[in-house]
Amino acid sequence: MSAKIGFIGLGKMGGGMSKNLLAHGYSLVIYDIDPVAVDSLYKTGAEAALSPSDVARRSEIIILSLPLPKDVEAVVTGADGILDGATDGTIIIDTSTIDPLTSRKVARTAAEKKVDMIDAPVAGGGPRGAAVGQQTVIVGGKKQVYDRCHDVLHVLGNQVVYAGDNGQGLAVKLSFNIYGGMCHIAAAEAFAFGVRLGVEPKTLYDVINQARGGDWILENKCPFPDCNENSPADRNFEPEFPIEMAIKDYGLIMSSINALKMPMLMASLTYQMYESAATAGFGSKDVSGISLLVNQLAGLDSKNED
Repeated sequence: MSAKIGFIGLGKMGGGMSKNLLAHGYSLVIYDIDPVAVDSLYKTGAEAALSPSDVARRSEIIILSLPLPKDVEAVVTGADGILDGATDGTIIIDTSTIDPLTSRKVARTAAEKKVDMIDAPVAGGGPRGAAVGQQTVIVGGKKQVYDRCHDVLHVLGNQVVYAGDNGQGLAVKLSFNIYGGMCHIAAAEAFAFGVRLGVEPKTLYDVINQARGGDWILENKCPFPDCNENSPADRNFEPEFPIEMAIKDYGLIMSSINALKMPMLMASLTYQMYESAATAGFGSKDVSGISLLVNQLAGLDSKNED
């Protein structure tokens, strides 16, 4: 626990992970372009840095939680970036969800400066899980670097999986997102079908959840309200993970699919569904709010619409 940790990117996920590290006694040096996010963590004991390079000068391990591939590149390799301030042996743990090809390129550039980088995207917890370390961390990178980060990674998540070389953690995360994105649409269409035929949503919830022996999507993201209080549907689809971020992740998936020349028809349709939901005005809703579009298409005057 003696290592000083740098943290760059203090949004919903990064802010939660930072608070969790502070709660576990780690010394934290933080940076974000949003001064409000910095101030919030500064008041709870973190040290504020002036730039990514300043974070690197004051840290042994630097954790990133950033929105886009270009942000990771800029923070690591850009002017006044991490590589401008890092010393030999500095480790970068990138929890951002970006494409594997960009991650591998940035890791190679870091290695030229004797800085080790692993990709460590997170899954299954959302902002609530990030804040208490209840999420899965999927790691890609050199095994010896993964081993050196063991303690920190096991604070970030209660489940840590080593997936292989650089980029493999992200390959697993994007595979997870393909599956999750389709499951949200499947749940929305299943409920729309049943409700259109006159079935009560709670009856559908109980039967599907019991028959499947517990279904995470239904128990946490049920597409109709008054079925499970954990679901955003009971809060007007207040976003834990918004549709617009699902579109970002599916864009990464589609670019990888195109690069691999793989015909993945359901992934393509899923991407189009989320884009259509954003066009219909639901982009800021939780990802489970895809049901708002599905219900419109099904001709339902749904209780879970605005």
